[in-house]
Amino acid sequence: MEDLILHQLYSQPGRQGVLVPSMFSPPIMLSNIFRIACALKSKGYTTQPDRRSGGWHLKLLDPGISACQSGVTTSGSPPTLKRL
Repeated sequence: MEDLILHQLYSQPGRQGVLVPSMFSPPIMLSNIFRIACALKSKGYTTQPDRRSGGWHLKLLDPGISACQSGVTTSGSPPTLKRL
């Protein structure tokens, strides 16, 4: 799940965005997005989640960008994103 969020942010302009459940397949509950976002923040990959527009706003930081570019993220399995 962490990989999904990292790669979703990586694909957004400015490497930031408001994450909502419908962005993922299968959808991730909003409370789980927050929980995972806090774990990513503790690893130094993202900013603290901020509630905006019905979702959680995050910005990918340099360590998170490097992890996405190198393919070394949290699980080693390729992410599955739902394109809107």
